[in-house]
Amino acid sequence: MEQSISNKILSLTGLVTIFISGIILFIWKKADTLHFLQQLFTVEHIGTDLMLGLIGSLVLLLLLGALIVTKKAHLPNTNGVNDLVNILHTSKSSIYTISILTVAGEELLFRGVLLLMLAAFLPGWLSVLLITIVFTAMHYKNQYEGQPYLLGYLCIMSLITGFITVEQQTLWSALMIHAVSNFATSILIKRNIIKVKAVLPASKQSIEHSQ
Repeated sequence: MEQSISNKILSLTGLVTIFISGIILFIWKKADTLHFLQQLFTVEHIGTDLMLGLIGSLVLLLLLGALIVTKKAHLPNTNGVNDLVNILHTSKSSIYTISILTVAGEELLFRGVLLLMLAAFLPGWLSVLLITIVFTAMHYKNQYEGQPYLLGYLCIMSLITGFITVEQQTLWSALMIHAVSNFATSILIKRNIIKVKAVLPASKQSIEHSQ
């Protein structure tokens, strides 16, 4: 029962994020909401969108690989991370929830709505920078707090997806990059390649520090 509830909560969070995105979009665009969504998911330049998505995904996978090789990809021992690891290890469908539904909610909100709304009033680079700060901060408390390398990884992903979205005015590339990233990291967590960093007792920490 615990497994089912955990994955349902994860799914509900993604759906709520999509719903909130729709409300903000309607307040902003009003009668043009549907037209904006059509443009956001247009297939007119789908070839270019997918190519950019592939390039961005490869960049992030290479970066993730470098973090793993240098042993800097450990997960901090926080409540959010422990919940994530538990869900991935207990629910087979959670990896798809994280890679599809969660990604759809976050990308629609941060890149599809908030970023393009800011870009309508501010320079594109500044809009991307502001959204990246907010996006990274949202993943800090109780999640990747104390792990600067993963926070940097998230920051780079947000910058890549942000600049591509502003340039293309579509969401396909951002969705692809974020989905590939979440899927890859989820697989690595499930296979214990990326692990939660053990917290040493205070006595051992003082011994290591003195050494």
